[in-house]
Amino acid sequence: MDEIHMITVQVQLMKEGDTVIVNCPSLDLCGYGKTADEAKKDFDVAFKIFAKETTGHGTFEQALEELGWKKIQVRNRPRWKAGIELLGEVEKVQLSVPV
Repeated sequence: MDEIHMITVQVQLMKEGDTVIVNCPSLDLCGYGKTADEAKKDFDVAFKIFAKETTGHGTFEQALEELGWKKIQVRNRPRWKAGIELLGEVEKVQLSVPV
């Protein structure tokens, strides 16, 4: 069974017409819905597809590096840090990553 890690990313919530958008520039992913909860669920689905595809092809770390993430050491364990920091109104979302 794959080990699961949790990552926290910053997302922006925006509204365009009747659509709520969850935008995560550090992963280049978005989610959409009629409500913030629907948009967050859609974003979670988009992330799970991204994680499944990249881990399945063995390119998860490469994809993060291409998105500007940096691998850092925390308590003798490698961790990833996003290369983008959002300013203004943001929300943090926790995601599970199989590794």
